[in-house]
Amino acid sequence: MSELKLFMILIGYRPKGFNTEQHDVIFHIGTNVEEPATLQQIRSTVPLPKSVLVHIDTYVEVTQADGYAVSVSKEKLSSTSGSPRLYYVNLGGYRKGIFQEFHKSILLALDNPDDLKKRALADSFATEMDSDFASDAKPHVDDRMKLGVDIDDVLDVQQGFDDYYITLTSNPGGKDSIHSPVIKGYLKLEF
Repeated sequence: MSELKLFMILIGYRPKGFNTEQHDVIFHIGTNVEEPATLQQIRSTVPLPKSVLVHIDTYVEVTQADGYAVSVSKEKLSSTSGSPRLYYVNLGGYRKGIFQEFHKSILLALDNPDDLKKRALADSFATEMDSDFASDAKPHVDDRMKLGVDIDDVLDVQQGFDDYYITLTSNPGGKDSIHSPVIKGYLKLEF
């Protein structure tokens, strides 16, 4: 069997009644995103009716994140207490004079989730958006936790997988995978 890989995937869709395309980030463990059987499997996990056309805009094989090599296995490797976990963070912010909310996806490796807010807001995106943030704008409040102005969503990536284990191994010299996405533009998930 081929080596298991962790993929971060940006999907696009337009439900009936929406005026613009919507997006979401999902994670998938497998060997190859673009095989027809895999595309069908990914679509089956998207919680939208089959009548909603869904496509992949971009994806990345996550092999490195935040100073750690990322690997996947079916068996839990022995770990010590306090081993880091992989978190997906969706940062959101505004620029004066532009009718849009900007977003940036980051992956953080944390042994203590209490450090998430501080680490996420240390990203250059937070500084760029904060410097131009309107003084009368309301801070974002996520539906799960109140984190501050620029954090919209947080996901512990491991929580999405019961049968697989994500392992992080220190690799401070590696380049984060998120900076090398495969841009598809429109890879349909409809069959």
